[in-house]
Amino acid sequence: MPKLSETLVKRMPTPEAATKIHYDDELPGFGLRVTKAGSKAFILNYHIARRERRFTIGSYPTWSAGAAREEAKRLRRLIDQGEDPLENRNEKRVAPNVSDLWVEYEKVHLPTLSLKSQVDQKGMW
Repeated sequence: MPKLSETLVKRMPTPEAATKIHYDDELPGFGLRVTKAGSKAFILNYHIARRERRFTIGSYPTWSAGAAREEAKRLRRLIDQGEDPLENRNEKRVAPNVSDLWVEYEKVHLPTLSLKSQVDQKGMW
């Protein structure tokens, strides 16, 4: 398939069954995933630590073909340095948020404070 351009992405037909991925000739692993429902998303396939991974960059038209290509190049540089962008994304999703931290703080640290300090702390949080 030729270079994924804005025109080519717009005209990409929807597959009759399931999902079809159209890969770019210029950037290895960079492609466009088109679903039967007609949604389109830019992806990057890569191998790291003997595992094949597929990273979804973003959906079209939110991401233009040019912007997705630049992001794929940036991700490819990270992969070449040994980082796994998909693993990084997954770790961020399971990282504790402020609400989780408050629950932990309330269980462990708050009972050790005086009543006035507890009230103050709850007010600040």
